Amino acid sequence: MTQLGIDASSYEPAINWQTAASHGIQFATIRATTGLTFVDGCHAKHMAGAQAVGIKRIPYHWLDNKKPGLQQAQHFLAHYIPGEYPPMLDLEDYKLNKGYHGISKQIVAYMDEIERVTNLVGLIYSSPSYIKAYLYDAFDLIKYPLVMAHWDMPYPLIPRPFIPETWFAWQYTGRGNGSYYGYTLNKQVALYVKRDA
Repeated sequence: MTQLGIDASSYEPAINWQTAASHGIQFATIRATTGLTFVDGCHAKHMAGAQAVGIKRIPYHWLDNKKPGLQQAQHFLAHYIPGEYPPMLDLEDYKLNKGYHGISKQIVAYMDEIERVTNLVGLIYSSPSYIKAYLYDAFDLIKYPLVMAHWDMPYPLIPRPFIPETWFAWQYTGRGNGSYYGYTLNKQVALYVKRDA
């Protein structure tokens, strides 16, 4: 059975989690930290709100591609609240900067530290364009389940070296009806579906 999810961060500080649950939301990715210093001021509130209505939680860190992965993992671990699913690392790059080639070593350092401390195999959020640009030879990362951002497509594209059958969830749009899913300030919300186990 398909499970529906939303993304939550301080960009939408006032989510009505009861509304989200009543409209079918079963899990949420909830930002905790970014880079080396930023802490999302709504992380604890969103984690508590989702938990109160039975929505499963995926806390995540947004990677700064220019900062060391190990230190970013330590920053995340110092501030996040554990959820029902493993922590997620958010990999995004809007510029496709050639200077980020080799970033896979920093990602491995990040994921290794998360696994060492939590004893959980983390999730990786990314897009086909990011994987094709930077992770095409990152075989050390293929053990991590993917949360794919591939909007407005009939199914998510999983580029090599990742294995198509191992994706965990798919963010299929960023233009969901925000108010329908409990957003009170933003009109749009990113929506996921979780792959059936």
